[in-house]
Amino acid sequence: MKLLRASVFLSVVALGPAGAWAQLGLYGSPEPLRLTTAEPAAPVSAQQVSYGTPVDPAYGTAIGAPQRPVYPVSAGAAPLPPLPPALPRSSAGPAPSPATVPNSLPQAVPGGGSMTDLSPAPANRSGCAGGADDNGCADLGTCGTRCCPWYASFSALVMSRDHANKLWTTYDANDAPHQIPTFPKDEWRWGGEVTVGRTFCCGCVPWSLELTYWGLEGSQSVSMPADVVPRYSTPLTMGLLGITNHAGSAADWFDNSPDHRVWRSSEFHDIELNLVRNRLLGCGECSPWNLDCSMGVRFFRFRDHFIFGAERGPGGPDAGEWIYLDDAVTNNLFGFQLGFNAEYRFARCWRAFVAPKIGIYDNYMDLDYDIHVGNDHGIQPDYAQQYPVHSHRHGFSVLGQIDAGIAWQFAPRWEAKIGYRLIAVSGAALAESQVPFYGNDTPAVADIDRNGDLILHGAFVGLTWTF
Repeated sequence: MKLLRASVFLSVVALGPAGAWAQLGLYGSPEPLRLTTAEPAAPVSAQQVSYGTPVDPAYGTAIGAPQRPVYPVSAGAAPLPPLPPALPRSSAGPAPSPATVPNSLPQAVPGGGSMTDLSPAPANRSGCAGGADDNGCADLGTCGTRCCPWYASFSALVMSRDHANKLWTTYDANDAPHQIPTFPKDEWRWGGEVTVGRTFCCGCVPWSLELTYWGLEGSQSVSMPADVVPRYSTPLTMGLLGITNHAGSAADWFDNSPDHRVWRSSEFHDIELNLVRNRLLGCGECSPWNLDCSMGVRFFRFRDHFIFGAERGPGGPDAGEWIYLDDAVTNNLFGFQLGFNAEYRFARCWRAFVAPKIGIYDNYMDLDYDIHVGNDHGIQPDYAQQYPVHSHRHGFSVLGQIDAGIAWQFAPRWEAKIGYRLIAVSGAALAESQVPFYGNDTPAVADIDRNGDLILHGAFVGLTWTF
């Protein structure tokens, strides 16, 4: 019995809790701590906390930030790695509260971009400078050009036309092969141009509607035979043309005449209505290049007048009287055109430009042709047989124009310009082309010859004002 009690006691002692083994220095017992001196950790400042981490102001440490535990280091052991560096901040102020700190991902804002996008705002899309004046007119460039709704341009023109087709009207009556030129000189004439326009949608690519008129003053040049001879005759056959109420034929005036003269005059008028798309190049930046495109309608009127006169010699009842071959033809072109204006700014407030336009037109031609006798062209004449002739017809014409020059913007709303203009018209009816070889060939006169070409060229100088 005593042996049984001793066995039970030993079993209880052997199967007791493991904590009792710890007191005996077996598995699970704590080892003695090494007594080392460690410096206290410095408080974490707001500058050392990464962006987006809240800070507890009472302790100067980041709330919720993982803290690296400080372990005692034995002598000769490698030091622990340092804490990772804090993210840089733009300023040294206190960190925002958790409710206002944005996420690490950029947040979209209205109009594009993000809250973390610190790039500067784009420049004014209307040009280099931006801004507006008290009238609400936005600046378009460093020179101060205003994008005001209205603009007007006034220019002076001085132009001349090309040489007309040569029409030989005179030769020496005593020497038929001796042809004598009587071609009128090409006179320079003054004119003017006015343009009024309205700009809409004053943004990066505004558009404008503009109305233009220009014209040249009517001029008249007179030419007499280059060589002085006793008598003049004409290679045109006038003997078959009888003159009403006068004895003989038209040849009695044009042949063996003491004097021949040629008069020539012309006048030009032009009206255009164009829709212009502005600044298609250099949009939103200070580019030296710019391009405007235009489309519109155009009316161009060209009147050509030719008169050939001869004085009747002695020996007849009408000695000293003059006979006139009077030929006037008008071209009325109406059609559609396209164009552009390319410019390059080569200095402050200076630009060079070239502006071509081309169009196709219906040409309505109107002819008045007459041969009459009289001391003065204004006196009611005696008409020749089957004259006068009035005729008209339609035809196809092409008109091209090119302006090239330089402009100087000398004030915010004023610009001066000077340049050269060239205009070419194909399919035109010219006065000299309407004169038939036989003076009495009225069917040939009525069939208007429209295969001529016209060239106008000259200079212009003007001012442009925006308001």
